[in-house]
Amino acid sequence: MSTTIQFLLHSSLRGGVLILAVLLLRFLLHRIPKRYTCFLWTAVWLRLALPFALRSRFSLQPSRLFADIGAATLSQVQAATISQTEGISSGAAVSASTAVQIDWALIIWIAGLTALLLFALGRYLRLKRRMREAIPWRTMCAATNSVSLPGTCAVGNRLWLCDWVESPFVLGLFRPRIYLPSGAEERDIPWIAAHEEAHLRHGDPWRKLGAFLLTAVYWFQPLVWIAFFLYCRDLELACDEQAVRGYDSDARNAYVGALLRASVPSRRVWAFPMGFGSAPVRKRIEAILHPSGCGH
Repeated sequence: MSTTIQFLLHSSLRGGVLILAVLLLRFLLHRIPKRYTCFLWTAVWLRLALPFALRSRFSLQPSRLFADIGAATLSQVQAATISQTEGISSGAAVSASTAVQIDWALIIWIAGLTALLLFALGRYLRLKRRMREAIPWRTMCAATNSVSLPGTCAVGNRLWLCDWVESPFVLGLFRPRIYLPSGAEERDIPWIAAHEEAHLRHGDPWRKLGAFLLTAVYWFQPLVWIAFFLYCRDLELACDEQAVRGYDSDARNAYVGALLRASVPSRRVWAFPMGFGSAPVRKRIEAILHPSGCGH
């Protein structure tokens, strides 16, 4: 049991070092397209997911330090186990106390992990229940004869309208749908479709799910939470870049207008983590209008 805590501590330390390195690179290379920054974050998630360390002479991670910490922790656990089993000397009480502390650490970690997973599952089921009231966007088009199809018909099949939606977002893994507010303006729909289609093409729902699960596992490491939120932001910026790639300034201004109309207050961002208007708007507008360098 204590081996689990030991592994998590080691992995969180190694992952924390890599996160700091990515934060530095992200700052220094803020002019590069965000799709490359997302690749850097992928390295972080792989590091946290792997049950072993990739060692190299050129590694940024102080493996000797982690090895010393691991050896010291393992020695303490072994000493506590031996002392508790033999039950000799007055130091037995101290050793038993150490063992109990390790058990409590495991219980606290499991409680935190369970709470986060239940919280996320509850929000998903609640959102899924609300989306039962959604209707296909094509049905509304046929009924009103007033809205033209987006540029890509394939994504048009996945568009749904719902009164509960405040900002367009993607929901689902195997059969994802794009949900829009019922009052979405016709001029905004092509831009919304292009942005959300980019999410689906990149596999962002799966990528975000994996990142969240790892964040839940390492909930005690603040740097992992920072990595998760910045990763989500960079995914949005990467989709913005793809949606307006090759367009002139007038088209980019139209995209910015759609983004502003779809924006939700910052306190509601957690409710729509894959929403078209969920990431910080100012940074996104800067990156759209001035793609040569901004938004780090």
